[in-house]
Amino acid sequence: ISGNRIAWGGNQNLYKTAPITNGLALLYENGDLDTTFNGYIGVPNGRILAIAEDPSTGILYVGGEGFQYWDQGPLGGTSNPYYASPHMVALNGEDASTIAGFTALFNGEDFAYISKIRIYNGKIYVAGSFQTYDGETKSGIVRLNMDGTLDGSWNASGVGTNWSSIGD
Repeated sequence: ISGNRIAWGGNQNLYKTAPITNGLALLYENGDLDTTFNGYIGVPNGRILAIAEDPSTGILYVGGEGFQYWDQGPLGGTSNPYYASPHMVALNGEDASTIAGFTALFNGEDFAYISKIRIYNGKIYVAGSFQTYDGETKSGIVRLNMDGTLDGSWNASGVGTNWSSIGD
């Protein structure tokens, strides 16, 4: 991640002895926690499974299952609920605020999830357990434009909707 940091996610709320903002943290190369990053992912029954950064913008794309995101803005400003649908959000890599205009329109069964996100050649590749994207059948894999809209020029769909993954 930009600034020589490593993004770390899951369903944890503690790093060493320091509390973290429920599920998502940035660590410096020396292993210290970046306490200025204030991304609050609510993971009461879920977890973060995928994190990718667009190196040209520093935007973090975060996916998983069963979470909500509260946009607290820089250093814990006002809380504005943002519900990932299902379970993907784009964040400013410096202050963890949500990226205006990015909307993920995944649909799937009750326990749909995002398992892998990759940024390549100006596109976002997403794999997981989902059935449609923005009303179109896209079982298991999809390619998005950087604003979250479906890239209609790419016609691929996974065989099923479970345990999908994409390589580095």
